[in-house]
Amino acid sequence: MIFTILIPSFNIISLDTFPLRFMGSSNFHIPWDSVNVGGLDSESENYLISDTLGEVGTGFSESTSFQVYAGFQIIIPSQISISISDNINLDPIPGLVAGWSEGDTTITVMTDNAAGYQLEVSSSSESALQSSSDFFGDYTPSGANPDLSFAVGSGESAFGFTAEGDDVISDFLDDGTSCGSGSVNIGTCWIGFSTTLELIALSSTRTEPEGENTILRVRAEVGEDKVQTSGEYSATITATAISL
Repeated sequence: MIFTILIPSFNIISLDTFPLRFMGSSNFHIPWDSVNVGGLDSESENYLISDTLGEVGTGFSESTSFQVYAGFQIIIPSQISISISDNINLDPIPGLVAGWSEGDTTITVMTDNAAGYQLEVSSSSESALQSSSDFFGDYTPSGANPDLSFAVGSGESAFGFTAEGDDVISDFLDDGTSCGSGSVNIGTCWIGFSTTLELIALSSTRTEPEGENTILRVRAEVGEDKVQTSGEYSATITATAISL
């Protein structure tokens, strides 16, 4: 018996939805520009005026389809955007013998916020990977930190993830024997998804113009004595980027 596991959709949520577009090189970037002449601040005890010459339609405007900050004097404190490389489709797993399948996708966060950003993930339901008649349990580490290796009991099935990248938190780093410290983060340090937000990456500085990548790697595994119901299994995972 063969059953197929599919993860067809990742819902990406950005709390600040301004897409980042700017000019730049290896030495600088210009996050926004404006064609105008002059501009200064004038003030007294009773007023403060910021002016520019040569512009029309300045200020903030929006509709159901867009948001625009127009004008040299309109300053956006920070911008953040998030994108995902692709959905994840896992290979089929034999349903009557032990087996596993892995897949990954890349989440890219871009922000000009000098204080940095944080990246979190959550699942839409408990037992994130489900079919119409069965489910995989959310992977539970054996201790307080993620497990160095993905370990499933002979009579169990489980679905979990790890994160890889320069900005991942220390939980996903290992020293070769345990997780929570070290510098390695490739295919190790596994935990399960939760319906509450779980922090996976954190930075205290702005990203490079092309953004910072975090790889979200997922794994589904069936123990040797577990009879998993045949079918298509899916999970909806939400990634949330927040500027700090």
